[in-house]
Amino acid sequence: MIDEWDVDELTAARLDEIRRHLATWRAAFDRSDQTDELPAELQDWMWTSGMLTLALPGRDGRPASTRMLCAVMEEMARHSGGLALLCLAQATGVTALMMAADDEQRARYRASVRDRHLVAFALSETRAGSDARSLETRIVDRGDHLEVSGAKWLITNADRAEHLIVFGRHIHRGDDHGVSAVVLDRGTPGLQVASNNDLFGMRGVPTASVIMKQVCVPWRNLLGRAGDGFALAMRTLDRSRPLVGAQAVGLGQAALDLSVQHCRKRQAFGRALAGIDGVRLMVADMAVAVDASRLLVRHAADAVDADRPGATSRSAAAKFFATDAAMRVAVDAIQLLGGYGCFRGRAPERIMRDAKVAQIYEGANQIQRLVVGRHVLGPTASATATHVVAGDLPESPRGGMPDGLVPADDAGLEA
Repeated sequence: MIDEWDVDELTAARLDEIRRHLATWRAAFDRSDQTDELPAELQDWMWTSGMLTLALPGRDGRPASTRMLCAVMEEMARHSGGLALLCLAQATGVTALMMAADDEQRARYRASVRDRHLVAFALSETRAGSDARSLETRIVDRGDHLEVSGAKWLITNADRAEHLIVFGRHIHRGDDHGVSAVVLDRGTPGLQVASNNDLFGMRGVPTASVIMKQVCVPWRNLLGRAGDGFALAMRTLDRSRPLVGAQAVGLGQAALDLSVQHCRKRQAFGRALAGIDGVRLMVADMAVAVDASRLLVRHAADAVDADRPGATSRSAAAKFFATDAAMRVAVDAIQLLGGYGCFRGRAPERIMRDAKVAQIYEGANQIQRLVVGRHVLGPTASATATHVVAGDLPESPRGGMPDGLVPADDAGLEA
């Protein structure tokens, strides 16, 4: 089957290093799922091996390769969805920083990341998940500084991040000037990280709520221009959704591998399960689903890296197809493993829970389908009421969707 990413020699060497190192941590991943904490030694390896700095631009200033990040994400997710999420969340935050930062900011935050500091991407709110235009966080212009008030939730790495990229409504002289993005540094007065959320999947990398009470932010921490934050968020998601797809490919491949190993060993009706036609049909569907997901993710990654027309819809397609496929493959794996697949805390059950969560974050899969459908069909002239959802940045500069709007009845799915 398709299992090579056609990556450069350096990335291939890194993938081999990941594969060898993580193979020694199999038991630790089950414990991590129970405790919701990654071993300190594993987190240290993530830094020393460069896994948490992969999204930084190269020495030539070129952006990190989405294709390379996807290859790494898939390999990590074959061992642990939570570990892959740690890398994915860091890549998302770093990507947003590097895309919007000016020269001074880029040098400052690049040095901070290399000093082993995490970056959190704080977009979601209780009333603004997939409906990203409904942000209630306010970034108020106070003349000599900005003042941020509001709350974010389900923010990965919020409890340990040195920098949080916060999106909110930009208010100037009482008027709303769109969405802006600012960087809040850990320890800033008025910034509080609440207790971690106890989620059933992607455990080991905690998420948490963030509360901001009149946080004073210097203008030098504004990313880009005032009002450009929504565009930044959508461009960032274009790059992060293929990574979620790659993470799902890794989860699906892990479930498939478990199924193949079991079916070759397990005896039923006087022969191995692998010799039963019905089992072969199930495994065939699982293998093709994983392969198709991998190809779609590669297609999206290449489109994003080349800034091709329709990259937004390709990213959305890769995200929803791969995560849906991973969920189906995980459920089928449990079916094939029978009683062995039903134990709590073991790999098959953990993979299924991780796949379920992946269907939801970075924009729920129903929203991704809206993005793809709108790209294929174009805007509908009959739609009078409109509402913007996450992923709806107009693609007209790249030749795609002209208006970024969808009917209101289709919106409102939280992520």
